Amino acid sequence: MISKRQFAAIAATGLLGLAPAVASAAPPVLSNLVVEPTILMLGSGSQTINISVSASDPDGDLDPEKTKVTVKFVDKTKEKMILLDQGGGQFAGQIEINTATAQTFSVKIKAKDLAKEKAEKLTIANPRTIVQVDPQTGRQTIISNRQAGMGLPFLSLTDIVSLPNESLIVTDRLLRAVLGVDPETGRRRVLSR
Repeated sequence: MISKRQFAAIAATGLLGLAPAVASAAPPVLSNLVVEPTILMLGSGSQTINISVSASDPDGDLDPEKTKVTVKFVDKTKEKMILLDQGGGQFAGQIEINTATAQTFSVKIKAKDLAKEKAEKLTIANPRTIVQVDPQTGRQTIISNRQAGMGLPFLSLTDIVSLPNESLIVTDRLLRAVLGVDPETGRRRVLSR
């Protein structure tokens, strides 16, 4: 008689005529990041930042407890929280900010699935910059801002959507515009105003 461990080892090699088990794994995908407001009124006391994002996982094993947001401030302080599952792949949360000390902030969203696969993080580094974060190394790369890419400069980004063709669509509250961004070049073009 063979043990369960031995049977599993034999079955994995295909010696019993069984096909080896192949796990199809795909990391979660984040999109539709919305942060409001993107500019805080200094000295006005406590303000609420509303954050929402869409998260999906092609293999269906998204861990809702691992969809998190980190808000970093100019003074190097940060707030972290788990976003609440709103259903339908939507996650949202609110963070209270003391505007006596905070000036500008960055928002980073990350997600993992049950197999511990990480989504490519979505980041709004400040209201005028789009940053991509490598989920393996944490390295941040500026995608588009006043110095990176050509086109109308951002004033106050509120939404970012990553399309299947990897291009980005962003909205700018102060420009009152929807812009397309090429993630390879950072080039910005107005799609609607």
